[in-house]
Amino acid sequence: SRLGAGQFYPPTVLVDCTATMRIMQEEVFGPIMCVARVASGTDDEAVAMCNQCDFALGSAVFSASKHRASSMIKRIHAGMGAVNDLEGVTYLSQSLPF
Repeated sequence: SRLGAGQFYPPTVLVDCTATMRIMQEEVFGPIMCVARVASGTDDEAVAMCNQCDFALGSAVFSASKHRASSMIKRIHAGMGAVNDLEGVTYLSQSLPF
């Protein structure tokens, strides 16, 4: 392989994450997606969970209702927000160098 040891981390999905987990509180530079369940199922709790992290370069909200997702993304404190798209990746992927 042209990559040296430790230079590749496979895409990973972590499920059943909680707000107290280190991975949910620190900025992760890698192809990692954390999935957390919102116990009450309310939009307010979901937004509060997102805003518990001090690091938030980007966030994404997926919903069948664009109005609902747009309302939520406006309340999430992150550098970049996207609705029904993974942090604008669909749009930005055309200019990525890899």
